Amino acid sequence: MRGPTYRGDRPCSDVSHIRLGPGEEAYPSAEEIQETADRIIAVVTSQRESQMVRAKFKMTGYRSSQYTRQIDKAKPYNEPGNTEMVEMRTLELTPVYANNDPNHENSKFWDSSPSGKLELGTINPQAWKLFELGKEYYIDFTLAD
Repeated sequence: MRGPTYRGDRPCSDVSHIRLGPGEEAYPSAEEIQETADRIIAVVTSQRESQMVRAKFKMTGYRSSQYTRQIDKAKPYNEPGNTEMVEMRTLELTPVYANNDPNHENSKFWDSSPSGKLELGTINPQAWKLFELGKEYYIDFTLAD
């Protein structure tokens, strides 16, 4: 516990300068609170975005295979009749290549990630239709909280 406040060499008995609640100034308006919240959100979003790593990959191929999918998640997987065979496509992506132009975007990505491979398996035909052979895609990596 803190002792008394001193003014000079003697204890201060004047407590009028101690604030225990709102003073004469008004509470902030709803608009001021929203503006402050928006500024805080912008700062946090900016910091999160700065922690993102962006890569650029090219779809170089895919392969198809059979996959066993559970039909009814409420029933046991191994219950007879609760599975079906579906097509799974494994999409293959590799980092983009430098193109001998040091100012080109692909050269900058190549300098940062010159090798690698990403494979993504999906049983969703609507998803795999979004990927085209030979096309380039950005992939953003952000820490999942």
